[in-house]
This record gives sequence, structure tokens and C-alpha cells, in this order.
Amino acid sequence: MAEETVQLTLDQYRKFVAVQYLNASAFLFEGMKSQQGKNDFHFVVTMRSFVEYTRRGIWFLAWATDEQLGRMNKLTFRASGSPGIAGMDAMINEALGLGKVSHLMRPVKDINNEPFLHCLHALTHGNPISVRMVAFGVDKMFQTNMLLVRAETDLNLFRILLYRRPGAPEFRF
Repeated sequence: MAEETVQLTLDQYRKFVAVQYLNASAFLFEGMKSQQGKNDFHFVVTMRSFVEYTRRGIWFLAWATDEQLGRMNKLTFRASGSPGIAGMDAMINEALGLGKVSHLMRPVKDINNEPFLHCLHALTHGNPISVRMVAFGVDKMFQTNMLLVRAETDLNLFRILLYRRPGAPEFRF
């Protein structure tokens, strides 16, 4: 079998990167869907990754400069090459006409008014507060059924943004 290198334009590469993030987001969503109501701890830990993958994928698709996109191949585990999650979320909300705000930073009343994103982050890293959240019952602090609805909305928004982008392949049903 002959090996052949395919050269992509920068716009094609941008879409390729976005598709990689979309695929990863879809896998995470399917895992969340299977765990919701069965293992809510696993669900919310996965939710943190899902939020990051969707926001970062949309950012690379819509806002990354050509230079930032070009650095994509040289990134390490320490450098994502994009803004923080809350910043990307605010950019997306502003583009949707919802104001430059990140609802991920909304305080969670039952968890010392910590921002929602920080709660998810603590759970993924085993911070001392996270074991208390698990002991209390993750299902009592997070409405995982509603988080799943929001995750599905975010995933579909990502799909629409990618597939409606000029030059995207046309799908006929």
C-alpha cells in the first residue's frame, strides 16, 4: 500500500481539527448518557471534559488565528493553545447574542457558592471538597438530567456550527 501525504488548506485543517474535537465530544456525550442516573459521579467528572472539548473545538473552528491553528501540531499536554474554558464559553455566548457571559461560572448554592466549573474541576482532581461532595451525594447537588439536556444542546450547536460553515460538505438526506 502506497503512503501518500495529503496537503490541506488552512481552512480544511481548521475543519479537520474541529471534527476531531466534535468526535471526542460525541464519545464523551455517549458515555455521559449511559452513566446518567446510574453513576452520577462518573457523569459529572465526564461533564468537565465534555465542556472543555466542546468549547475548545468551537474556539478552534471560529476564533483561532491561522498562527494559533498552525501551532496545533506542536502542542503538548501542558499547553492547549486556546483561552480558558470560561473565556471560550463567554465568546460563544456573545456570538449567540446572549451577552459576553459564561454561565459555567455561576455559583452553586449547595457547594459554598463555588462556580459550577470549579466544582467540576475539583471532582476531576480529587480536591478535598470533592470527596465531601461524593459523600453527600453528587445527585443531590447536580441535576444530571438537566445537565444531559444541556450537553446534548451544546453538542448539536457544535455540529451545526461545523456543518453550516462555508465550504463544509453538503449533506443530502
